[in-house]
Amino acid sequence: SGVYWSWNGGPREGRGAEALEKDGQISGGGGAGGGWDSIFENEQSAKVQNLDTTVDLFSTATTISGAQWPDPAAMSASPPPTLKIISSISKANIAREEDKRRSERPGLDVNGSKKEETAKDGTGSAAVITDTDKGVLSSIISETLTAEEKDAEKVAATVA
Repeated sequence: SGVYWSWNGGPREGRGAEALEKDGQISGGGGAGGGWDSIFENEQSAKVQNLDTTVDLFSTATTISGAQWPDPAAMSASPPPTLKIISSISKANIAREEDKRRSERPGLDVNGSKKEETAKDGTGSAAVITDTDKGVLSSIISETLTAEEKDAEKVAATVA
């Protein structure tokens, strides 16, 4: 999980003089001590983070226990079934999103080619600009021309 949990439980709590008489050893029902409030997220020590020590510990434990581990090369050649399922679901979702993206492009068909439209008057060519668009463009052009005419008049007046 990437989190190092520690426990600050209480076998050390309440040992008193009896523990000192036994060289600090707890015998009998010493109890585990500590509740949920004694579990906390902790930082790993430098010894725990040392890669050489980790490899040595793993190798020693494997030798002592006689454990046999699968070959990593064989493991990577065949992904686990869960990964195959997640992969196929992801591919299906990506394909569905791609289809949706392609279908929502006005003026283009699913393959990205320009759609062939026929005009309402049957002439075979569809109008690309609507009447509303023409009206908006016309007012923008006339405003621009009017502004330019005024600028030209100012320039003419200063030259004369």
